[in-house]
Amino acid sequence: MSKMTKLKERINVAFELIEGITHKANKLNDEVGLQAIAVKESALATRKMIDTFKSTSDLSLQQLEEIGLLFEKVTHIEWTMKDTIQAVQDISQSMDSIDSAIKVLRSITTNTNLMSMKEAIQATRAGATAHGFDGTMARLINTLGELHVGRSEVAFNMAALRELTSSFQSQLCRNVFFDGDKF
Repeated sequence: MSKMTKLKERINVAFELIEGITHKANKLNDEVGLQAIAVKESALATRKMIDTFKSTSDLSLQQLEEIGLLFEKVTHIEWTMKDTIQAVQDISQSMDSIDSAIKVLRSITTNTNLMSMKEAIQATRAGATAHGFDGTMARLINTLGELHVGRSEVAFNMAALRELTSSFQSQLCRNVFFDGDKF
């Protein structure tokens, strides 16, 4: 074989090798392209997951803040209700004091009525002189006795108010404090 033929054969072998390398390079390039598309899709999916986690985290933080605000409001309501209950208890104690004063007034009224009757009897016995001091005293004492009717109405209204306050207080306690769970 001549040098030329050998050279041609070597060139043909080199071309075949180059074609094989080119074919393998193109095949590898196609595979790398597919891998690049898969990586891009995976990156997009990962980005969506990260965004979802971030949005869930933000929502959880916002709800946690709202729960904190609700807790503060409930605490404020609890203290307000405790103050209201204390005010009702104070009213109840004041009503007890007023009731004691009414009892004293009843006693005074009873004594006043007795004095009025005594003065009226003495004025009747005195006859014409009844227009003096004894008569005036009898009229004043009688007027005080008439006030007894007004005090009886006050006593009745106080009893109704006491009953209403007591009912309100017990109902308030029942509704504000849940069984075993105080706010």
